[in-house]
Amino acid sequence: MSLNPIHDKWVKESSLNNNYSYSIWKSNSNKSIDRINDAFSGNIKAIGNKITADLEMGTIYLNEYTIVAIAKAFYNNFLAEQQNKKVFLSSDNSESSNLLLEVFASELRAQNVTIIRADNSSSIPVVYKSFIALKENCDTFVSFQNPLGNNKRAQILFNYSDGSAFSKSDMQKIISYIESVDYLNINLPTLDNNYRLSDVINEYIEQIHKRYAGNKFLSNMSIPFGIDVSRYLNRDFYVDNLKYFNLPFFTVNRAKNANFYYANRHNYLERVNWKGIGKGSKANFIINEEGTGLNFSIKHKSVFKYFKPDEIAAIYLNFLINDDPEFDKKTLQNAFIAKNYFSGDLTRSIARENNIEVFEFVNRSNVWKYISENSDKNLIMAFTSSSEFVANNRLTNSFDANLFFLEMLRMINFYKHEKNQNLFEVLNGIYKKYKRHHLTIHTYEIELDGAVRFFERIKLTSKFGSNLLITRVQKIENDNNIESNSLYKISFRNREYAYIHYNQQAKAITFYCNTIERSSEQNGETMMVVRNNEMLEGLLELKEENTISKFSVKSFLKYLAYSLFLIAIIIFLFYSVYNLKDEFGTNSGGPSEVFRAFYKKLYVKNDIAEFARPTNAGYIARASFVFLSFGAFIWSIFQALIFKRVITLQGDKVKWRDIFVGTIIGIVVQTITPKSIGGDIATYWYLRRRNIPRASLMSAIVVNSFIWQLGNIISTAIFVPIGISTFSNFFVSSNPSSITFIVMLVLGLIFDTSWTTILLVITLNKKLQRFSLKALIAIIEILPFVKSYDSFAIKAKFEYELFNINKCIRKTFKNPYYFFELILLKFVPSLLTFNAFQAQALGIVKPDVPHGYYWNLTIQSTMIRVANSISFTPGGTGTADYLYKVLIKESIQPTAYDGASAFANSSIMTALNTLGFVVIGTLVSAIILILVYIGEKRQDHYRKKNKNHKLLATNSSNSNIKTKSIYYKIVFPIVLISLVALSLTFIFVN
Repeated sequence: MSLNPIHDKWVKESSLNNNYSYSIWKSNSNKSIDRINDAFSGNIKAIGNKITADLEMGTIYLNEYTIVAIAKAFYNNFLAEQQNKKVFLSSDNSESSNLLLEVFASELRAQNVTIIRADNSSSIPVVYKSFIALKENCDTFVSFQNPLGNNKRAQILFNYSDGSAFSKSDMQKIISYIESVDYLNINLPTLDNNYRLSDVINEYIEQIHKRYAGNKFLSNMSIPFGIDVSRYLNRDFYVDNLKYFNLPFFTVNRAKNANFYYANRHNYLERVNWKGIGKGSKANFIINEEGTGLNFSIKHKSVFKYFKPDEIAAIYLNFLINDDPEFDKKTLQNAFIAKNYFSGDLTRSIARENNIEVFEFVNRSNVWKYISENSDKNLIMAFTSSSEFVANNRLTNSFDANLFFLEMLRMINFYKHEKNQNLFEVLNGIYKKYKRHHLTIHTYEIELDGAVRFFERIKLTSKFGSNLLITRVQKIENDNNIESNSLYKISFRNREYAYIHYNQQAKAITFYCNTIERSSEQNGETMMVVRNNEMLEGLLELKEENTISKFSVKSFLKYLAYSLFLIAIIIFLFYSVYNLKDEFGTNSGGPSEVFRAFYKKLYVKNDIAEFARPTNAGYIARASFVFLSFGAFIWSIFQALIFKRVITLQGDKVKWRDIFVGTIIGIVVQTITPKSIGGDIATYWYLRRRNIPRASLMSAIVVNSFIWQLGNIISTAIFVPIGISTFSNFFVSSNPSSITFIVMLVLGLIFDTSWTTILLVITLNKKLQRFSLKALIAIIEILPFVKSYDSFAIKAKFEYELFNINKCIRKTFKNPYYFFELILLKFVPSLLTFNAFQAQALGIVKPDVPHGYYWNLTIQSTMIRVANSISFTPGGTGTADYLYKVLIKESIQPTAYDGASAFANSSIMTALNTLGFVVIGTLVSAIILILVYIGEKRQDHYRKKNKNHKLLATNSSNSNIKTKSIYYKIVFPIVLISLVALSLTFIFVN
């Protein structure tokens, strides 16, 4: 196959800019002929008023040749018939954008077009291109930029000087011309940078100074504040403006490439906030890369508070209407505000009450188009969900962050000096009047065909969940710069809605769910949050599952660290608590000596001849060790019974196999995490994947924790007093080990009792729940390393979970019998002491211990558990071993068959208990967890396949598609058979 002749022509040329580091003239030796020819198989495309493409060689990309074609198309359709041929060009000053602009300008200069650029353009925010074009009497302006700073792509935007975007028909003229171009006849122009430089930006600055000169709220009496400007070269533009008004401020030094494009992302405020702590600032601001977007934080009671774009707009509109001494209320006649569809509804509520029209848009340039078509209407303000704003009495047809910045400072200082309020307090007053509005946003990637199918499913949906009835599904088509089927509005009752927006360029779909607090509803704020979550979950149910979940490196490293910590503790125990050095007449201690002692204990052939045990003693000893090793799994049976019972009482169903596997895989996570907090997390993860409702699982975990603590209190109340009496000699001893045990026992009793009481009271008292939640949010906001930009969103998440938990707990305990049933299920495992059988089988328990060997060791286990409850080691390992060894010595005797002393036997028994109950149980659980993880990947594959199969309404002819995995049906029997075989082999092979 031969190469495209256009390619052959282009490769003979060189770039017009030898310093251009993104040159398209790169070697194609690593590309196939098909791939090269594909790049020449079509032409560039337009989306809205933009032409966006990669910077590469080919007619479908942006490069010097295709820019020439675009320039010719632009000239022939928009300049050729004009007498005064001139155009304003702007660039983001990246190397690639400047080159494309120079080629575009040179082609137009060949047609005697006057090219106007801003004088010292690199220092002027690109937002003022419309202002300059209008002042220079240019009908149009063209902008060149790297979209979101991506230096491998370029974007060209076409606008009229009033700020409105080229329409689809305008763009189609350009694209149609390009499609008719013969690139074999296209030659690169000689670069001609003979531009007319404009200084009209000075007029803008003069108007700013004139407007605010002498304003007492923009003077040295202002609150101190900080500002962080994304675009390094534009910083002096903003700073000089602030210096003119003698304002107390500081700036942040920013790397030239550390840019931010979306001002609504609160994390960009972190840098200026940290510096503001030392500077004593009361407010901090950021301005985005283009100079269109602004965001800020306000210090409220020593904590920085953040605002959503809709909240900022609502505060500003409320200020203009009700408080601004400079606002002319006559302008409210025939006034309107503009907002993009999915920015929230609080500002609309204020506008509605004041009879102000609300114009909604997707593309911000449509604001200027609307103004040009409705010249009798007065724009008070405009804003977008990206925190871009147009202030009242604007100076330009643009989203001017500089002007809005000054308006915000004026407003902040007004409330500070005139009403002794900050903006957070003002916002709370607005919410009291208009009720809380809650907007949540969720985005995921999807191809265009998948988005179209999703919208079709939306049309066929009548409700979400059991309560959210859909009143209307509306396709938004009044914005001429978006593709059809890209925006839908789903309406519910009481002005609540969800917008679904598909961004074809980003290949992403976004949900905007908005709910409003109802004054007539009890617990209105909580119910608002509940409806919002139900709305989002209903939308997520309709999406196809095509993404492949990835294992988090952060999670892997975290659990690896936990595991290594546990291993380090066990190794340390071998050289300390388990150490048998000199116990058998040797000078070496450590693991080898301990395992040699195990071997002697479990196999009678190693016994001293005159004290040898009968053969069956070895079988019994090894069988007891197997029973000890499976102790954790026997506990899991009771844990699973409780989970299953609680979930069943709430009206949900769960298979026994699922609940049992969920508790087993929790063993390993519980063992390696501090305070054993990970067990319930693993169980929750597995059962959520079995479609058990989150509310049921959360309440089951809470009930389980509560019952666990209550069961501990009962067993403590029974066994601890008996233990203190039984081992009185130990407790009255002045031995350091005894003192340590007593201190930990007392602290453990206090901890267990206090925690159970607190948990019980909070679980049953909603007022305390709200107080605890408020306190938690306050702590989160104070902690500098916790990113809490939206405290209400955090609160809303907890409120939603608490609402569901409270509802499920009421179901669980509606009959007192259920409560006692669960207590019994939790209490029984505390009576199981697996190591008692092992100790008796090895003959190391004194024959005359009080209460018999089993209850004696059971009492010890209870006391050890209570004392160890304050331990923060993984699974309590280490501290539990130390406590076990110092107490079990009271019941241990020497053994003649292996010559071990009582002290040695206490060390061996402690090590055997940890090896069997903790280590082996954890390893088996870990193996099952790995197998489950693999199985869940298989399940994911078939679950997505099955869901997509149903959503796509595949016909019956394809009904033989495999949509279920048989992985677990094969793996679990193999695991069970392997465990049984290994156990029997260990017991009977001598």
